[in-house]
This record gives sequence, structure tokens and C-alpha cells, in this order.
Amino acid sequence: MKRKPLFSALVILSGFFGSVHPASAQKVPAPVDGERIIMELSEADVECTIKIEAEDGYANDIWADLNGNGKYDSGERLDSGEFRDVEFRQTKAIVYGKMAKFLFRGSSAGDYGATFIDISNCTGLTAFDCFANLLTELDLSKANGLTFVNCGKNQLTKLDLPANADIETLNCSKNKITSLNLSTYTKLKELYVGDNGLTALDLSANTLLEELVYSNNEVTTINLSANTNLKSLYCINNKMTGLDVAANKELKILHCNNNQLTALNLSANTKLTTLSFFNNELTNIDLSGNTALELLFCNGNKLTKLDVSANANLIALQCSNNQLTALDLSKTPKLTTLNCYSNRIKDTAMRALIESLPTITEGEGRFVPYNDDEEGGEEENVCTTEHVEMAKAKNWKVLTSWGEPFPGITALISIEGESEYSVYAQDGILYLSGMEQGLPVQVYTVGGSMMYSSVASGSAMEIQLPRGAAYVVRIGSHAIKTAMP
Repeated sequence: MKRKPLFSALVILSGFFGSVHPASAQKVPAPVDGERIIMELSEADVECTIKIEAEDGYANDIWADLNGNGKYDSGERLDSGEFRDVEFRQTKAIVYGKMAKFLFRGSSAGDYGATFIDISNCTGLTAFDCFANLLTELDLSKANGLTFVNCGKNQLTKLDLPANADIETLNCSKNKITSLNLSTYTKLKELYVGDNGLTALDLSANTLLEELVYSNNEVTTINLSANTNLKSLYCINNKMTGLDVAANKELKILHCNNNQLTALNLSANTKLTTLSFFNNELTNIDLSGNTALELLFCNGNKLTKLDVSANANLIALQCSNNQLTALDLSKTPKLTTLNCYSNRIKDTAMRALIESLPTITEGEGRFVPYNDDEEGGEEENVCTTEHVEMAKAKNWKVLTSWGEPFPGITALISIEGESEYSVYAQDGILYLSGMEQGLPVQVYTVGGSMMYSSVASGSAMEIQLPRGAAYVVRIGSHAIKTAMP
């Protein structure tokens, strides 16, 4: 029988053991006196996540001293570009080799992680990520090659960055930093500084900035006039009374919720696709120039009018908890989501609103006209069972603020006679109005059992009744049949 050449045998073996290299080309682990990253961990024998990318030509050299014996052992090599869960048997953790990118994560819950990291011996590092650890200090001052830094979710009170680095992305969110000097980082494009204690932020030197997140701080004002390339801005939960974005003509996404804004001029931001300014103090908003707008969230303001006639691309609108008395959606043919509960849209205006809704041709729309949460704002809308059926006929699913199906309240009923009374039921409450003081009021089941009896002390009355039943309401000599949804 003919024997296979040795080369063929090696190829077959390589299917089990990986590629076979000539002995002269074998890579050896990086030396312990070479480049390395040194860490101190809060505890040993806990699972952490590590990912490295080696410098060119050193992909097989990187290893972690998992058992702390100071030498390379089988199983300690780290594959370049791969995430790996590791456990160090000792609190002093060292990773050896020429690394271009380094990531180390402790517990996402903050239970354990690195308390100290030294990267000063790793001269080729361009990206450093220590998100979700327990660091109280971090010295990156010698890492002048860094372009990406993520040190979010630690316990840092300050940040020592390299003065000469061309950092493009910086994430130091979820720390305890109260001030930040970014004047030398002119290449910065992405900045995430949310959840700190910042009261001010100077971005005058960061003219290339495209994405900025400084939510959950204590900033009262910010100057963005130099940031003409800004595309995304998140400044939620600050203390701002004003926000000037006139210079930010490239802006596409703006989230400025939970501030103290009384006005917002967006006339220059014609590229906006997402706008969210809920829980502020705006009484009006001009959206006539924002024709690209797709998502609009303006809940919790003091808006009395909302004109979206120029926003033909609008897909979702949330305008709950305002003072709207009407809403015309006839110029928003793409709309599929509408939350407008806790406003003042009454019977006739609600009918007009629903008539203006587009008919959904694929799937169902989501329409939320009614608040059933005591903390969700006072409900003054009137959306009757008839209105609900009108919306359903256009393929809109009608829901409460809790996401439950909303059947609609009973229609307002006017009764001829000595006085005009109105009766409607919602959420277990029967609302009566238009009465004269002293008139007797009784409520019966349709079977004749009395559920309530009293005398009107004023023009209005609220009576709590079991839901899911029909009732006869007698006011003086007038009787009205109603149902409690």
C-alpha cells in the first residue's frame, strides 16, 4: 500500500490541533519583563470578562497569569479579538504582551472588579475599556496613543487623561466626577459624561463633536455654538432653563427631558428626526421647520396647542399630560402611535381627532387616550365607546396608559327638562354634572336594586360603583341608563 507523505499527515492532524507551523515560526508567550497591564482586584476567584486585540504580529503572544506563578502555563493564552471569561486565583492580575486594545469588566452589579489598573507599560495601546469596575482613581496620562477610552461605571472623582492623545471617544459616565477639562482633545467625536456631578461643561475646543450625552448631572446652561457637527444630544435630568441649538444644524436626535425649559427654538434644526422634551415647562412649540421629524415626545408640559401639520413623516407622537383641547393629525399619514391621555380633549374634539387619524393598512396602530394611573396626571379627555369604535374601524388599538384595552366611557347624555344634566362613567366612577342643589339622586341596577341615594349638594357629583355593569341613574324626575366600563 502506498504511504501518505508526511506533509499530508500533518494536514490531517491540523484538523484536530489547529494549524501546524514549522518550529522556527512558532510564537512564544510575551516575556514577563516586557509590556504588560497590571491590575489589583477586589477579590480572587471571581469571573471577570477580558478582551484584547494584539498589535500587528503579536496575536499569539498575549497571555494572562491566571494562577499567579509568574510564568506562562497551558490555558493562559488570550485569543486576540475574542471575549473571554476568566478567573484569577490571586488579587494581583497581570496580562502580558503587546496590546493595541484592552477591555476588562468586573461585575455589572458592582459587587467586584478591578480597584487599580496600571497601563503605563503598554506603549502601543489605542483603546482602553475598564467599564464596570471599582476604580477610585485612574492614571492614563502616559498613554498618548489612546483614541478610545471607556471608564464608565466606576467610582472616579477625577480623570487623568493623556495631554497629547487624539482621543475620539470618551465615556466616563456613572462616576463621581464634578469637573472635566477637555480643552486639548480637539479630535473628540463622542462624549459620554452622564450620571456624574457636573455643574458645567466647556466644549468650546471640541468642534468635531458628533454625539454628546451629559444626562443626570446638575448643568444649568451649556454653550454649544462651537459644536456645529453635533448630530445627537442627550441632556436629560439636568437643571437647564434654556437650551440654544441654533448653531447645531446637523442635529438629528435631541433628548432634553426633565429640565426646566420654558422655550425651545428648533427653527435651525431641519434635520431633526427624534425630538423628546417631556417634563419641562413649555407652553408652545413651533415644529413647522422640522419636516424630517419621525418621533415626537412632549409629555408633561403646558402645551395648549400642538401643530404637526408640517410633520408628514411623524410615526410616533406622545403628548400626554398637557392642556390640549384639540389635535389635528390629518397631515401625518405615517402615524402609528399616539399617546394623548391626560389632556382636555372633550367629546366633539375627540371625534375630530379620531376622524383625522390615518387608517392603518398594515398591523394595528396604538392609540392611548385615557389615563388609568393615579400618578399619571388628571384625566379630562372624553373618549366614549363610540369614539373607540371609530378608532378601531381605522385599525387602531385603543388602550389605557397601563396598556390595557380601553372600552371607552359612556357618552355624555343631555336630558330635556328643568335642567340639563351630563352623565358619564369611567374607571368605576360615575360623574354627574349640571345639577341643581337639593335634587335627589339615586342609582339602581337594571334589576332594581338601589346602589346609591343622596341629595345633590352642588352642581357636580362623583359616585363610585362596581365596574362591568349597567345602571339606571335618577336625578329628580329624570332617569338615565348608563354602563360602567
